[in-house]
Amino acid sequence: MSVSPFVINAAGKLTALGGSAQSEQVAQVQFEAASQHVDLALLRSQVSKQIAGITGAEAACITSGAAAGIAISVAALITGDHLHRIQQLPQT
Repeated sequence: MSVSPFVINAAGKLTALGGSAQSEQVAQVQFEAASQHVDLALLRSQVSKQIAGITGAEAACITSGAAAGIAISVAALITGDHLHRIQQLPQT
């Protein structure tokens, strides 16, 4: 499929313009990953631990995008570490 005209993004990273361009290395890794099956829960768990270690954070949470990250952040602020509040989501 071809989409024209192309646009020049002079504003930075904008979702409406496709986010940001990927490097060839990232595109190749995505291509290779797309040809395999993986347990997503296990992958998410392992990557979260790795990112937490790299950033020095207590924990990390991988999301599908900014909106999901914001929603999870707000939920964490509302519930804190109170298990009963977490279990009540979204009826808090």
